[in-house]
Amino acid sequence: MKQQSQIYHLGLELAGEQIRAGVFDGAWRLIGKATRSAKKNRGFEEVLQRMARCALDAVDEADLLPEKIAAMGVLTDYGAQSKPAEFQGEIAREWTPEMLNQLAAHLPISLNSHLVVGKLHPTLLWTVHELELAGQPNRMLGVFADSTTEYRYADRFDPGEARVIHPDLPPEAVESAMSEDRAFDPTALLSIVRQTHAEALLLVGKPFRDDKLPVMKRIREALKNAGLELAVYIPVAGEFAGAWAGARLAAKTFG
Repeated sequence: MKQQSQIYHLGLELAGEQIRAGVFDGAWRLIGKATRSAKKNRGFEEVLQRMARCALDAVDEADLLPEKIAAMGVLTDYGAQSKPAEFQGEIAREWTPEMLNQLAAHLPISLNSHLVVGKLHPTLLWTVHELELAGQPNRMLGVFADSTTEYRYADRFDPGEARVIHPDLPPEAVESAMSEDRAFDPTALLSIVRQTHAEALLLVGKPFRDDKLPVMKRIREALKNAGLELAVYIPVAGEFAGAWAGARLAAKTFG
């Protein structure tokens, strides 16, 4: 039986065609989770409905009622490639109050009254850097393998921002740094680590879901062989790291 007096936060992530939701307790343990496909081909309104259903599924999985959730954070991957093309315009722009109201309309009042929306990758990178690692080390490079092949970089002197880095390398070199296959080529990764003077590496996505996977060993060996000493970090929430960051954003926003 869960302690109903605890404070719970709900995080919701829309990344590419995947929706993930997670409920976290006061110790930031994942106690309820749910996933759905976005079905973007059905239009923006359908995506909003599916996001709301996914969030409520996670609350139900946690054996909670919606009114037990203190606040909810929604993170989306603005600017990521979306199909069909006409839908991309909907998701790439900033969330307007009207769009937020559209999502809230599909949620219980107890959830939509404490709802905040943010950008997925900058928020996740900032949350890990500032809240998990207390702003240390100074510079962190994020690699996100789920819905983008972009590297994002942040430092503690510019909190809340995560600048996109476009290496002067062929796309296949960038793709290879996010692959589980044995042809892993660290060229792009090593180049950007040097370019940003990164002191830590944040790896998020299915290829990096387990620290014991061969790709993780190859990344560490490549860094060592290049004389680059930096911490390699995988969020505890794993594939639900976006939901976790959304929940942390909600807690920070509403106290």
